[in-house]
Amino acid sequence: MRQTTETARRDAGFTLVEMLAAIVVLALLTATVATGTGVATRLYRQSLFESQSEVLSSEVNTALADPIRFISRNDDGTYTLIYQDNDPDGKIVDAPANVRLAVEDGNGNESSSGYLYLVGKSSDGTKTLRLKLLNASAYGNCKVTVGTQDFASNPISITYTVTSTVDPSLSHAYTMTFGYDQDNAVTKVPVTS
Repeated sequence: MRQTTETARRDAGFTLVEMLAAIVVLALLTATVATGTGVATRLYRQSLFESQSEVLSSEVNTALADPIRFISRNDDGTYTLIYQDNDPDGKIVDAPANVRLAVEDGNGNESSSGYLYLVGKSSDGTKTLRLKLLNASAYGNCKVTVGTQDFASNPISITYTVTSTVDPSLSHAYTMTFGYDQDNAVTKVPVTS
């Protein structure tokens, strides 16, 4: 049997124009899905970072409030910060102006993935002690960087930044102030912004 030209064309398949049109439609669909997925991923990372940075900030403030509330007034009108952790030899007795906050590896070397330490002098003044307050990398996607700190004035003011390790463009700066009554060194509630 003989096929007519019309029947042969119908059985031959798609034309070049139809194939190109299908490829263009698939490319546009793929680009739209890829863009949407990228935006959704970015929003998820931002949301996760905001949540983790708020929790980490709360933990840092709590860890800082503990030693700061032990500031006591001396007979000569000066103040002393006394703080001891679980180590019996680890007792800081120092003027608040000499105490600092550091993110270190425990040997005095700064480290973004180290621990948050309160650094000051021992009770006899002969050695510098680093008392661990908390693991600064407690949340794997965040790191803490200590900024300005003023333990000498009232209220005590400490700034620090929480930055995402996944996306360094995500960061949030915090300021913690902690006041105490100068007459009897009773601490007041910490304020965070």
